[in-house]
Amino acid sequence: MVVLAVALGLQNGTVHRTAIADLPTTVVTLSLAGLVSDSRFVGGPGARGPRRAGSLGAMLAGAAVGALLLRISATVALAVAAALVALAVTVFATTVSATTAGKRP
Repeated sequence: MVVLAVALGLQNGTVHRTAIADLPTTVVTLSLAGLVSDSRFVGGPGARGPRRAGSLGAMLAGAAVGALLLRISATVALAVAAALVALAVTVFATTVSATTAGKRP
């Protein structure tokens, strides 16, 4: 198991270092690999560490809240997820329309 974990970490670290946009990997493992490969312990700049750690913390918190909601009811979990998606779409739509008002494509 340890060998597989190291291999996955090396693969994600390599993908991260090549910096090819939209190269598909999982979000969490890429974030973890980015956090480690950018750290000062391995010779990286370490500048994005707090942001990457924050995004991992947000994903962990979201997973924990989702798991707790599923213990209550799958319907409640889906309703909360749908409401959050609707909120995100609304915020995105109003932000984009406000920033692009008066600009031609």
